[in-house]
Amino acid sequence: NNPFSLVANVGGSIHTMNIAVCRTLPRGSAPLTFVGISDWYGADQTSELGSNTFRTVISLKSVKRSGGGFSFPVGRDPFKTLNRPGIDYWIALKELPLWLSRKPERTDYYRYGTDDLDSFKLLMRWLFTKAQEAGVRVVEMWNEANVTHEWNDNIEALSTLCNLIKDARDEIYPQCKLASPSSTSWDFLYFEKLRDNGFFHNIDFLALHGYTYQPELQ
Repeated sequence: NNPFSLVANVGGSIHTMNIAVCRTLPRGSAPLTFVGISDWYGADQTSELGSNTFRTVISLKSVKRSGGGFSFPVGRDPFKTLNRPGIDYWIALKELPLWLSRKPERTDYYRYGTDDLDSFKLLMRWLFTKAQEAGVRVVEMWNEANVTHEWNDNIEALSTLCNLIKDARDEIYPQCKLASPSSTSWDFLYFEKLRDNGFFHNIDFLALHGYTYQPELQ
């Protein structure tokens, strides 16, 4: 019961949005100086709440191969929206395109890895070029990979993609930081699995989305 309220005037109509804040930080801390707000909350509202960090998810599902390069559909390039001064942008990746998935016969093809590692590496080099042009500070390697509706492949396939993501970052935009494939909730067993499979060697941050439940007190 600790809501923030965002009020927007859309076409003369007033809309109020309440954001419930989970108390997971020590009393007396000032979380809005370093905690970002995610997804469809706009960067302007994030700034009004006192944060200069804005995280958004970039779906790769719509990326097209065009000649020797790649492109988003016309009018749907998410990097063009990362244009507000004074905001530290953090992006999270999700969903492979049909032409790259190793399970193209499935309706949820985008939740799987790829066998075409060369094309994925080229795609990541293109993505880090766009991230550098947009001033993105952090790339989260995959969005909420501990749940099947975001990642339905095995940990080895995820590790392969993340190794290639790191290689592309090192070659194109080494100043950019990398965050782990994120978790939905405080899934410590998932982070142990990442650690045991070498993910921690490739990252600067752990990405934990602690909005569903709090860990038990020890």
